Amino acid sequence: MAFLLRVSYYDRNYGHADETITTEVVGRMRSTGDWDTNWAKANLEPSFKYDQYNFSSHLYATFLFYRVVKLVPGLESWRSRDGGFWVYRFFSVMLATLVVWQTWWLARKVAGDKAGFLAGCIAAVAPLLVQDAHYSRPEAWVTALCTGAAMLCIPKDDYDFRRIFFGSVLIGIAVACKFSLVALVWLPMLPILSEGWNGHRTIKLALGAACLVTLGTAVGFAIGAPYAIINPQVYLHGIKYLAAHYAGLHPPHSNLGGGPVSGMLGGYFLSTLGIPSLIAASTGAGWLLFQRRWSEVFLLAGPLVFFVSYFCTRTVFFERNLSHVVPLFCVLAGVGLFVISDVLALRWRVQILTLTVLLGVLSLIRPFELSWRLVHMGFSGRNSVQVKAIETRLRTAYPNMDWWSEDFMNTEPLTRLIAHFNTGGGQVMLRAIDYHDEWSAKHLKMLPLLLNVELVAEKPSIFYDVTNCTLHTYSSWTDRYYLVNGVQKPH
Repeated sequence: MAFLLRVSYYDRNYGHADETITTEVVGRMRSTGDWDTNWAKANLEPSFKYDQYNFSSHLYATFLFYRVVKLVPGLESWRSRDGGFWVYRFFSVMLATLVVWQTWWLARKVAGDKAGFLAGCIAAVAPLLVQDAHYSRPEAWVTALCTGAAMLCIPKDDYDFRRIFFGSVLIGIAVACKFSLVALVWLPMLPILSEGWNGHRTIKLALGAACLVTLGTAVGFAIGAPYAIINPQVYLHGIKYLAAHYAGLHPPHSNLGGGPVSGMLGGYFLSTLGIPSLIAASTGAGWLLFQRRWSEVFLLAGPLVFFVSYFCTRTVFFERNLSHVVPLFCVLAGVGLFVISDVLALRWRVQILTLTVLLGVLSLIRPFELSWRLVHMGFSGRNSVQVKAIETRLRTAYPNMDWWSEDFMNTEPLTRLIAHFNTGGGQVMLRAIDYHDEWSAKHLKMLPLLLNVELVAEKPSIFYDVTNCTLHTYSSWTDRYYLVNGVQKPH
């Protein structure tokens, strides 16, 4: 099921602006033999064509995946179609499927087979992870890296310095893709906690582990972004540019009045994962705390709490910035469902398997239903077909009319419409795009106050019950079609 949700319709033309970064940078590496991943050297549009090493390790990984695919006979036609673009996307499909297995493995190590199965099921249907699988962007890549690092950091009876080193290498490779993941460099130190306090020996182990973490992270970063090391000023310029770029407001992914996006973030995960999953994850974290399993608490809840808290304080919300901690949430939810089932089975004297299945299904209903909508209606193109059918009907009913398609992030569309009529322009068929955000809500309310409009058709977003997020801006927004007759006369 996990693979089917991720591979279905990955070869459709739904598109994402950032995919051109992968296409052009990797394409340039293939055609020129120059492995420098600086965006400025690729044939990108002006908004992307500047000194930037972001996504570097993902670009190398995609390039190497393409080279591996070249070794497989019979794939020449698929591989060469659209310059290899579909191979690049399929790489995300494979990585996102791997993450489901990683989630199952982690939860199984923490609380056994039932917890592993439940966690894997939640990860399989989590809308954010399904969405990431369908774009040639780095989210599936860094999620697999971070979850892999967590697998190496899981507590074991024996201390193994190799787990610390290779876990740090994976974190370093992730940092070479997204600098914000430098906040996870402490993760490979967690095996020290399983040793307990043993005086000077613990201090020596901690110092040795710190050296291994430093070395491993440096090695991983060098593997993932070698040209960033060669050109440190270019790398730092890219980091500063992105920091400044995301410091302001980005309608519709910011609040209308600015300020922290905690409400937006909380609303998104509540509406996509559902209350049962959130309760289960909280229960899982609470159970680990009660059991004093500190290593697992820091491993699973630590990154989740840190990144959620950090991005709650930002002024821009893109849910993909939290993709890498969703598997950890799924592990906690799987553990929590197992614990709840165990407790209730004893109290109610029912079979634990029956109760586990029922609670699991309850937790899966909401995320599965949304992921099904995303894949079956969004990525398949069915929603676009419905939109085109509405527009075809309207063009037949209202021939020879100017068509305007506008989003309402500001008053500029309203100003242009008023100017159109004030200069003798005729009726307009207006397609008003609503991303279910505060900016659209404010300015669309002004439309009937300033202009004489008649609503003639409406196509709701397939995510009508989800708060503002990229599901609306990338896959399905609400379209309202207005017949605009002129400027509203003063009363």
